[in-house]
Amino acid sequence: MSDKKNSTIPLNQFLDIRHVDEIMKADENSWWVQRRSIGVNGKLSSQSRIVFFAHTQAAAEQWIRTQ
Repeated sequence: MSDKKNSTIPLNQFLDIRHVDEIMKADENSWWVQRRSIGVNGKLSSQSRIVFFAHTQAAAEQWIRTQ
């Protein structure tokens, strides 16, 4: 038996992941959450859309955590 830890997630949880969110700093007091979809083939879309605007990075991070 191997002592390596299993770092995979169950398939049913993986299938629930349909997008990736990324925080971008647009200006001094402007932080955007950019979302890119994950296709059925598992590839990340080359196009993104802005789904949230915040005045601080902390606010953007908090919004992602609540999603």
